Amino acid sequence: MQNHSFPCYGTIQGTILIIGYGSIGQGMLPIIKRHFNYDRICIIDPVEEGPNDPDIKFEKIGLSVDNYKGILDRIFGEKKGFCVNVSVQTSSKDILVYCQSKDILYIDTVVEEWEGFYSNSESPLG
Repeated sequence: MQNHSFPCYGTIQGTILIIGYGSIGQGMLPIIKRHFNYDRICIIDPVEEGPNDPDIKFEKIGLSVDNYKGILDRIFGEKKGFCVNVSVQTSSKDILVYCQSKDILYIDTVVEEWEGFYSNSESPLG
């Protein structure tokens, strides 16, 4: 899809996945829609409600150390895409490594760990 009234900064083939739909995800969505050509946008978030937009696929689901590979495999399939991680309590490192192995573009707002890492004093720091 494309919006011709704004400059286009690139074309993303495959799915653009936005992980997290809090304030940052909600702010990123119109920018992505306005300035990129893309095939499809999917958003996942375990808490927030999705956008009221029939062109956006939304799933109320969260990623965990046990399910993230299966969920990302299902969303991206065999195609390349772009993963925009604006969530909390999802391992930036694990998702980045996954995306690199599948040749999927990746961007993140911060380096995060899986849920419980910061509050678990027994977790190693490395």
